Amino acid sequence: MSYLSNYESMFKPIIRVINHSLNLECAIFDTESNLVSCSPLYLKRKGNSVHAPFIEEVINNGKTLVNKPGYMKSCIGCRFKDHCPATIELLKCIKVEDNPIGVIALTSFTKSGHDKITNNIEVYTSILDELTSMMANMIYYQEQMHKTLALEEILQCTLNISDDSMIITDKLGAVSYGNDSALKLFSYCSFYTQTLDQIFPEEIKNKIMEGKKIENELVRIKNEFLFVTSVPIIHDGNFMGTAIKLSEHHESKYRKKATNRSENSINLDAI
Repeated sequence: MSYLSNYESMFKPIIRVINHSLNLECAIFDTESNLVSCSPLYLKRKGNSVHAPFIEEVINNGKTLVNKPGYMKSCIGCRFKDHCPATIELLKCIKVEDNPIGVIALTSFTKSGHDKITNNIEVYTSILDELTSMMANMIYYQEQMHKTLALEEILQCTLNISDDSMIITDKLGAVSYGNDSALKLFSYCSFYTQTLDQIFPEEIKNKIMEGKKIENELVRIKNEFLFVTSVPIIHDGNFMGTAIKLSEHHESKYRKKATNRSENSINLDAI
């Protein structure tokens, strides 16, 4: 399965809209010239195989207009040469962050479709530009969402390694993440609706919200006395939140792993 095939379900409604609104056929190919998705008539007339050099030409040039299908230089070697069912094709390369990921084609199998595109080439070129831009943005943001979810899973697994209660808050003091131990500690309430105001005394809460580092300060939470250690999370010089550890035992300096004593925050810029 190709990279672009992961987005086939996203392409289908787009192709359907193009087909019905523009009365044109549409097909999407990956960079290996595999058909990823297309309108029904396109599949019926041209099948699921495409002339690979043709797709390569579009990727290299950015876009291609085929107004004489079967009789153009790029048609040499194609099984449809001299008898291509298409009357015209307008193709453009789909890029995400300047990296080619595929090709989209607007196609007509009728003379009226050929004339419509030919007489309004600038309009259809603009439509194709907007389509490829929209699709590239959709894929980009989908990829970013997947990366974010993956990072969240990694963070959650990392927090769960500790037997101490681990909490991550945002810059407003709202709880964003917590490990299993923290969930157990705050089982008496809805954990992810908590804020630092509800968890800590005002003095400690203020220190945390001011971005100060706290080491082993004793605090009472419900009916337990726990040692709190917190480190501000900094990104681009801005306070983004806090990583907090609640422990039953004081962490002796002699039992700490070797660390850089000058580190007073978690700097996301270095990650």
